[in-house]
Amino acid sequence: MINYLSNLRVLAIFLVVLGHVAIPYLYELHVTSFTNWSIVNFISAVARLSVPVFVMITGALLLGRIEPLDLFLKKRLTRILRPFIFWTIAYIIFHFTWAGNEITTSEVVRKTVHAFFKEADYHFWFIYMILGLYLFMPILRLWIVNAKERDIRYFLFLWLITTFYNDYTKVYLPVVDLIYFSKYVGYLVLGYYIHKFIKPNTYTNWVGALMLFIGVLSTYLLTEIFSFRDGELNTVFLNLTLLNNALSSCGAFLLGMYFLNRSHKIVEKIDKNIFGIYFVHVMILKILSAYFFIDKFDYSPMMTIVYISVFTLVVFFLSFLIIHLLRKVPVLDKWVN
Repeated sequence: MINYLSNLRVLAIFLVVLGHVAIPYLYELHVTSFTNWSIVNFISAVARLSVPVFVMITGALLLGRIEPLDLFLKKRLTRILRPFIFWTIAYIIFHFTWAGNEITTSEVVRKTVHAFFKEADYHFWFIYMILGLYLFMPILRLWIVNAKERDIRYFLFLWLITTFYNDYTKVYLPVVDLIYFSKYVGYLVLGYYIHKFIKPNTYTNWVGALMLFIGVLSTYLLTEIFSFRDGELNTVFLNLTLLNNALSSCGAFLLGMYFLNRSHKIVEKIDKNIFGIYFVHVMILKILSAYFFIDKFDYSPMMTIVYISVFTLVVFFLSFLIIHLLRKVPVLDKWVN
């Protein structure tokens, strides 16, 4: 993989873990001090760019490839379905054993069906989303490899319009059905476009930094303002397909092209285990949280930052270590990652 894309993937998976460590505390609005809640809110705003960056990397790597349909689907679906099956079963077993309650056969069947067809845990939504993109990608690829730059810009312009629609703005915007240009498919095309047509330089660095700053700041401020207005966490602006998160994700991608283009052995090792880290980290997080989760932050702001940082590093390291060790078992290598 091109160095900056590999480095961006590692950064993105770290931010996924960071976000999952921090976001439970966003729901503690009434029992956490204003300063500490604001710190967690800012961390969450930064972490929101992780999944869009993952999708942009997928677009950069795969949309320009010319492969027969059957070969493309076989390679992508096999790589995603084997770990999906393994970790779905692992999470089913984990939930039953962790609960420690007596279970009935009907409950096992019901929860197993739910795990495979809905989600085994909250982070599995990403797998269903990326699976849908993989199924659509062969069709999108036929257009994009023959499209001119202005054609792709047209698509991205329409996608950009869809990022303005949210629960508060949609009543003021035209009722035009742009569903075909919306959501994560836009990140696919954006990643391809930047990778193919944008050359990193001082100008793109300034643009990227400005986009990252505006995107993160707007996510932070809008979430803060509306949450305190409502008296509880307002998640509207945490939506990954809205303009604020699109700005921060695009900005991070542009900066990564310039500043993350060197190879590092440790990063390469982590990159080879990223899919497995994504699957297992929530299990590790839940186990550790049972013993170390703090109901409310009454620490100083600095200690709050230290706590979340250390917790994130521990979860990340243990997740990497577990996947690294499991992959040494030949029969498990292609199933866990």
